[in-house]
Amino acid sequence: MPIRSYGMMQYLLTMPGVVIKDKIVNSVKEASDEQKRTGRKGLIEDAGINLCIDLVDEIKGLGMKGVHIMPVGNVRALKAIVDRL
Repeated sequence: MPIRSYGMMQYLLTMPGVVIKDKIVNSVKEASDEQKRTGRKGLIEDAGINLCIDLVDEIKGLGMKGVHIMPVGNVRALKAIVDRL
């Protein structure tokens, strides 16, 4: 599931068993801060898309044959991910 907001990620971190690497938390936080500072929209979503692609690449490197991506209604993000895989 591509992260769409820093708040979404903060919520996921409250769920039992959910672990998000500090590198990912920091990346989304930086995108959130820059988006607030500059007013440019979509920076957090773009960071989430990039992180999702990195994760899929890592999974492929482990020899897995597929992944399940839950776009939660965000077809644009799903298309961006699939186009880059």
